[in-house]
Amino acid sequence: MKNLKNFLLTLSLFFCFIFSKADVIYTPVTHMGAVVSLEGIASYELAFSRSNTLNLWGGAGFVFPLGGFFHPAYGTEAALELRQYFNKNSFQRFNLGLYAGLAYMNAPELYRGSVVDRYTSVGFVPGLKLTYKFQLAPKLVAEPYISLSVPFYEEKFSEILSENSDGGFVVTLGLRVGFNQVKKLFKK
Repeated sequence: MKNLKNFLLTLSLFFCFIFSKADVIYTPVTHMGAVVSLEGIASYELAFSRSNTLNLWGGAGFVFPLGGFFHPAYGTEAALELRQYFNKNSFQRFNLGLYAGLAYMNAPELYRGSVVDRYTSVGFVPGLKLTYKFQLAPKLVAEPYISLSVPFYEEKFSEILSENSDGGFVVTLGLRVGFNQVKKLFKK
């Protein structure tokens, strides 16, 4: 029974991935479908309880649409994330985060698989993220994640909340690698 549940969850996530676009490091190209997000980040987590942190992070990354791997969107990002860790006092492994971020992206405009132009846009992206935090070294982490978000983006910052250019929810599979510092604000 457990294997059946895992299979159904994997199958559901696979179909969500096939029809998805990206989150904070996002691709403003609405017809791309599935993407892989790779990011370098620096983050500072303020632990205010044994299981919760406020994570402030920034970085840069690439979004590779499947079928357009050699024409990625790329850009910078900054976000706030409220995290709930499932292991108390470790601030590692699985966590669920509620986040909101800003990004500045450069995206390709494709026609029949060829880049005909590139353009920039800004985005505001709120969402929910399930992350697994691997501690590679004392301050170095790798964080594979899956997220559900609603990206708002436009060419001008003043216009990003005027409409949801993507038209709905977005599922992203990604990997973030970078520096991480956790500061405990509570007493043991």
